[in-house]
Amino acid sequence: MTPDHPLPSGDPTRPPPAPQGPPAPPPVPYGHGPVVPQQGQHPVDPGWHAAQQMHQMAVHASNAAVAVSLNRKSAGVAAILSLLFTGAGQWYCGRIGRGFAFLGAAFVSWVLLWLIIGFLLLPIVWIWALIDAISLANQHNQRLAAALWQPGSPR
Repeated sequence: MTPDHPLPSGDPTRPPPAPQGPPAPPPVPYGHGPVVPQQGQHPVDPGWHAAQQMHQMAVHASNAAVAVSLNRKSAGVAAILSLLFTGAGQWYCGRIGRGFAFLGAAFVSWVLLWLIIGFLLLPIVWIWALIDAISLANQHNQRLAAALWQPGSPR
């Protein structure tokens, strides 16, 4: 008996040695294990490339969803703006010149109220601007969706 091991190795009262570290993984057949790339190189594993492409597609889809939510125009907001101020619905949809045209037509209609024809012309311009603002918002959203989901479009 040595001072390091007070009990002999064949002694049944001695506890078994504690395992050292995690167990070793099972052997991997040749060509089926993960490929460890050298520094600056991409892995040769074809699954990695597919995973990269799927990740990029997910990022593009996420960016597209954000772009749609940020650039989307509400037809209800366009209608309310157009009702409050003729031409404002068109401005909201990004059609500044068209909004000023409706504003000018409404102004001319107000001036023509003195000649009675304005009573007929003003509601026509007001309703036309309202319908046009709603239509512009819907067209904007359709163009946005078509551009985002078109193959090969920049996202």
